[in-house]
Amino acid sequence: MKLFAQWALALVATLAIPLAGCAGMGDRSPIQAVSAGGDRPFGGAPAVEIPPSEAAPPTPGAALQKPRIDIIRWKSALAAHIERFKRYPAKARSSGEQGIAKVAFSIDHQGRLLTSRIVESSGSPTLDQETLAMLVRAQPMPRPPGEVPDNQLSFVVPVRFNIR
Repeated sequence: MKLFAQWALALVATLAIPLAGCAGMGDRSPIQAVSAGGDRPFGGAPAVEIPPSEAAPPTPGAALQKPRIDIIRWKSALAAHIERFKRYPAKARSSGEQGIAKVAFSIDHQGRLLTSRIVESSGSPTLDQETLAMLVRAQPMPRPPGEVPDNQLSFVVPVRFNIR
């Protein structure tokens, strides 16, 4: 239970970073949802680990805004929801394939997957395909709060596959 509490706290504290490199997004860091292997707080389910991110420097004259708790909760629920649909392909496991696939994806306000693509291969076509299939299986994803703008509905998620 203590491991889950630490995991949940790390997840909620840092899950608010949109897709890096999108038009109009600036140089913000990507969400880092790392999964499949390693610590498994849910009895075999891969852990999601969200490293801390740096906030963008404030625009001069702009008031600082803290993320609203409902947005933080939604992003936490989104990461947990996607994680539940992750599988380690038997073929990849039996042949010892491991790696991290980075996937870029965007959703709409109804939680439907609009686009997804591998932006950095894990080195295994099987694991890369599983990463994309995970997002398809996860539909519909949790709906974002109404005030979340479209440009915050795109993400980059590294998905880690480790055999332990």
